[in-house]
Amino acid sequence: MESLFIGQNLIELNSVDSTNSYALELMKNSLPVEGSLIYAHTQTGGRGQRGKQWQSEPNSNLTFSIVLYPNLTVAEQVYLTKVVSLGITDYLDSIKEFESRHPQGVSQTKSLKARIKWPNDIYVGDKKIAGILIENNLKGEQVVSSVAGIGFNVNQMKFDGLDSAVSLRMLTGFDFGLSECLSGLCGRIEARYLQLKTNKKDLLDLDFLKKAYNLPVAGGQE
Repeated sequence: MESLFIGQNLIELNSVDSTNSYALELMKNSLPVEGSLIYAHTQTGGRGQRGKQWQSEPNSNLTFSIVLYPNLTVAEQVYLTKVVSLGITDYLDSIKEFESRHPQGVSQTKSLKARIKWPNDIYVGDKKIAGILIENNLKGEQVVSSVAGIGFNVNQMKFDGLDSAVSLRMLTGFDFGLSECLSGLCGRIEARYLQLKTNKKDLLDLDFLKKAYNLPVAGGQE
């Protein structure tokens, strides 16, 4: 893993209805270490925002959830969405796609230029490559724990009835190793989470606005 704590405690499942549901149930009976990651090869009932279902071909994409203890107020919980979405776009920005080839055979590449469509979608161009679902456990005015669920399209080539969906393979023409992608995502999300932990909210706000596909709703929350 390209991270210090996110993903170091990895719970890998062959199949589960929802990694978020699994994580929330786990937290009812124990206190997983921060950064614990539940990863499913097949997710049969993945949940998206507003009750929508996340569709994912088995063993082709990444479906996982991260356990966090952010110590935020209810008013600040929006920063978890910013942390996760910026981490995903940071990872996508590190990937290059082939644009063309010179006659001499020298490759030219360009960035995928990922953007954040508020509140929970990651886009490349006008197509969705990832979705986020953050569920918080509140105590009074404090967020005492959170589960950040992520669906990330990696190698799937066809999305039935979803013309707006896209994957890394569709964008670049290459197969990607799921474990390498997971490691890269964990490293980028952790870097953004540490910015939150060290109170760099202004930086997160600024970077989020730079990446916005559409402007966020003022005061919007999960």
